[in-house]
Amino acid sequence: MDALFGLDRTENDFNWIEKPTILKLNLESIDICYNLLKPKRKPKDIADLYIDLMGYGYLTFEENDLLEAILNDGRFMVNDEYKLISGKYVSVNKNKKN
Repeated sequence: MDALFGLDRTENDFNWIEKPTILKLNLESIDICYNLLKPKRKPKDIADLYIDLMGYGYLTFEENDLLEAILNDGRFMVNDEYKLISGKYVSVNKNKKN
């Protein structure tokens, strides 16, 4: 995918045997994050959440873009009190309805 994107092509410009799943930064991707975090009690590092998303397909966005989208979604709480390398932990805001 990186090679195709580097050539200004898309996933549709290749004759795939099995077409890969491409995740763009949209409501669908944010909903996946929400569903990953919803059953959890403890916050999850944004880097770990980004890595979890990789299991759903090729990501067309960076970790910081994901964090920015989550910051703008009221369903999540962001906590940097546990500062590590990436420094941001996210969890589901239990007070907000989906």
